[in-house]
Amino acid sequence: GAGNLLGPEQSGHIGAVGFELYNQMLAEAVQELKEGIKPKTAPQPSATTVDLPLTALIPEEYVPDLSTRLSLYLRFAKVSLPGELDELENELEDRFGHLPPEVKDLLYMVRMKLLGSMAGIESISSEDGQVVLSLSAAAKFDRPSLQRYFGSKLKIGTNQLRLGMGRAGEEWKGVLEQLLSKMAQSNVVLPK
Repeated sequence: GAGNLLGPEQSGHIGAVGFELYNQMLAEAVQELKEGIKPKTAPQPSATTVDLPLTALIPEEYVPDLSTRLSLYLRFAKVSLPGELDELENELEDRFGHLPPEVKDLLYMVRMKLLGSMAGIESISSEDGQVVLSLSAAAKFDRPSLQRYFGSKLKIGTNQLRLGMGRAGEEWKGVLEQLLSKMAQSNVVLPK
């Protein structure tokens, strides 16, 4: 049940199933709770999947009410524009106070998903100390310009980009956001 999925003893499962599947499972659980039945249509796959080594969740200590947490997860899953995510972040701070690291990571993951979709990225994952961005056919960007800007941190291949995570803690998160922002500005594939 949803309580088991969101309880503190299960919070580590987001890393096991991935952020996208976790969001899909949460959306289905909320739908079932609201209607008492399964959704009539299967959720459509997201444009960009994100699976990064972050603890992205809403802790029970931050939002104690299960129904409210489920509602917030559903809202995260439905965000389609960066402005909507900013509004949700402001609302969380206003309603529940200072954001814990897990919620900041959740906001970050959703932001990377949005930027990735705008940039034409199929998936964002980590492998061997690198962030791997798998490119879709729709990804169009100035490769030489990106290489000059990011230098040796970025390796550009035919179907993917690899960004070194380095040893400087969480610095890679800012670099990844810069990279996706630059690519999104070049590609500009915004949902309507």
